Amino acid sequence: MTVDFSGVIDHASAIVSRSGQDARNYGAALASTAAVLEDGAHLTPTVDALMGLTRSMIDKARAAEGELQRTEIQMKALRDDLAVAQRTANSDPLTGLPNRRAFDQHLRAALERARRTRSSLSLAICDIDHFKIFNDTHGHQIGDEVIKFVGTSLARSGHADMFVARYGGEEFVAVFEKLAPTEAGTLLDKVRAAIASRELKVTNTGQSLGKLTFSAGIAAFESHDSPGSILKRADEALYRAKEAGRNRVLIAD
Repeated sequence: MTVDFSGVIDHASAIVSRSGQDARNYGAALASTAAVLEDGAHLTPTVDALMGLTRSMIDKARAAEGELQRTEIQMKALRDDLAVAQRTANSDPLTGLPNRRAFDQHLRAALERARRTRSSLSLAICDIDHFKIFNDTHGHQIGDEVIKFVGTSLARSGHADMFVARYGGEEFVAVFEKLAPTEAGTLLDKVRAAIASRELKVTNTGQSLGKLTFSAGIAAFESHDSPGSILKRADEALYRAKEAGRNRVLIAD
């Protein structure tokens, strides 16, 4: 169900405005008959008029209540639609992990928290080794499954202050708040070793896909860092890990 946000808001505003005008009109009618009630003249016609106004106001209030209830239902549907849209906008469709857009937002906020609280923060870039060869050999469908497998393994590493996102292609990024690079490196290396020790197989056929590894580079937060500068250092460490033979985690100098 898709709800037009501006239409719902306009409709609710119109109901409130109309109800307010009705209340003002009712108040004005009461005021205009107050003098008549005070001296007792024409009492019966005045009371009849007030009763008619009151019944009309009650009917209008009930109608407004019904419209507001329907609008509330539409507003709830709108909130649900917006929540789904936000999750979709921030999620990678293949892995279900946060995407680069969500990562950029998270990293900016995390750097600001680390700067404000003077706490540790580490950033890692992980890249599946020889992925192109693996993809070309076994096909894109198997390649997609491999990307999902590595992403899930990283996300399930179990650290509460670790944020993992798919950065693009076969690359993943991880932000470790309150962790020094050596601690983040130890955690990542456990994931790397666990993946490297497994022989991957196609679930349906049992066909062996061999071993899979990834390399990672880690950079520590420095007080002057921008998102770009810490990413650059992590990427340089990743490059050194690749040059050193892959299947390893290295920390930036």
